[in-house]
Order: sequence, then structure tokens, then C-alpha cells
Amino acid sequence: MILQIQRDDLLGFLEAVQKVSDTFIFDVTDSGAASVIAVTGDETCFLYGKTTFDSGENVTLNIPDAKKLVRAIKFIKDDDVDLTVTSNALKYKSPETRFTYHLYDENFLKRPKINPDKVKAFKFDVEVELKRDDIRKLAKNASFVDQANKLYLFTEDDRLMGEITDRERANTDSVCVTVAENVIDTVPPIILKLDNIQLLHLCNDDVLLRINTKLGLLAFEIESGLNKFMYILTSLKK
Repeated sequence: MILQIQRDDLLGFLEAVQKVSDTFIFDVTDSGAASVIAVTGDETCFLYGKTTFDSGENVTLNIPDAKKLVRAIKFIKDDDVDLTVTSNALKYKSPETRFTYHLYDENFLKRPKINPDKVKAFKFDVEVELKRDDIRKLAKNASFVDQANKLYLFTEDDRLMGEITDRERANTDSVCVTVAENVIDTVPPIILKLDNIQLLHLCNDDVLLRINTKLGLLAFEIESGLNKFMYILTSLKK
């Protein structure tokens, strides 16, 4: 069984997923459509990632160490990657490079409680277009408030604001920046784990943020080539 894909697309996809979880289940169909749902240990960040292989087979890959697989793919110099799937490994062979990457046995990993159908069923009442650099500003300012790991998102004067602080602790420093302008809808304060913002694979300048204000649920949608990512972030309790 052979899986074919562009090297850079595969690398970008794997690098995004491994930020959230280094082990995951990779589903591929015979049409080449492939998907992953990765979840952080505390289940406050879910990633639904999709990509497309040039050719595929119906197969489920239990990935034990995504970082190691990324390193192996980086050995490849060709633009196109042909991976041979055996019962327990992915294999690559060219005149310059060869490797064998062993997989977990089938059903070794448990699937997350959330699934693609649940992700597609989520409803959102606010949509905001963001820029990569505006999101990165939040991470850059995190060092100013090193004693807090909370991000408060809210609207103020038609702006979406991001404040890094901990309002439950006395004498905690804070920094607040504009994340987006010309926001018509009202967003009540939503508290996020700041670390989860740093998990976003900001590979494209355009990011669509969708918000369910009632549930305190955020979806960051990012596309890059054949890769599509939807990050679902859940709010923390006040």
C-alpha cells in the first residue's frame, strides 16, 4: 500500500498536529482524504486537521511519536513523498534516503471523545477575521505577565481585545492589546488558557475566528495549501 503526498504539505500538517499532541490517530481514505483529531491533555484545545494525499488507501495509522516522524520526513529531499504502509510501519526508500518508522498496533490509541461530526455540528454566532501578527502579539506580551496563564477576550468600542492577566488573583500585572478592529458583534469576556494560543499553527496570514458566545467556545480556522486546521478552544471557568 502506497501513500503519496507533497513533502511540504505533509511536514506542515504533522508539525501542526504535534504541537497539540505527539501521539494521534491518522485516518486516510481511498480517495486520499485524510484527517486527525488531536487533543491536549487537559482537553481545553482540540485540533481537527485535514489534508489530501495524491493517492491513498483506507487505512488507520496510530502515530506514536510525531516529532520523530517529522525528523524522518525532513531527511527527504524530493518534493513528492511515497510512503509504503506495512502492517506495523511506514517505510520510505530513495537512492539518497531510506527509513522505517514503526507504528503503534491497531486500536492501541483511544480516539478522542470529540469526532468530526461533532465538530461540524458546532454553531457560532460571531465571526472575526484575524491577522497572524495580531495573534502573535499576544504570545510576545505573555512574558510581561509571567505569573498569569489566562487570556481574556472581549469586545470594547468595536474592537476585539485580548488581556493577559488573572483577575482572580490580587496584584497581578496585566497587558491588553487590540486583536481585531471593526467588530460589530458583542463578545462578553471569555477566558482562555494562554498556552493554547501558542499551539496555533500560524502558517497563513489570514485566520478566521468563530465564537459561540453562549458556550464560550472558540474556533480558529487556518488554511495552507492542502491543509486545513480548525482549533476548538474551550473557555475556563471564571
